[in-house]
Amino acid sequence: HELNYIAETNFYPKLIMFGVPVNGSEDEETPPGEAVEQIGRILPLLQELSNFVNRCHDCAVNLVQQLAKLYNAQERLYQSTFQFVHLLPCCQALSQLLTVLVTLDAV
Repeated sequence: HELNYIAETNFYPKLIMFGVPVNGSEDEETPPGEAVEQIGRILPLLQELSNFVNRCHDCAVNLVQQLAKLYNAQERLYQSTFQFVHLLPCCQALSQLLTVLVTLDAV
């Protein structure tokens, strides 16, 4: 849930507003060098976004690896403890994390 909150508060609004003119209409020509300045201003955000996506990737891989190990039928822990446990919250968290990544990709 924390990663979803970070994406919603830190990245979605900033990425959606990138390139939208602050003053004037979209029909006006942008002054020379304005695009370069905008890209320069967004580079720290893109670096932060890259770090965030790497963190999301690491969390997703970790969760899938743990579930794969846990749900191995030959694993003793599975047979003794987790055989009848439904890990719906884990699957929901993974789906929410993947939704964040897809939304970031779409923006």
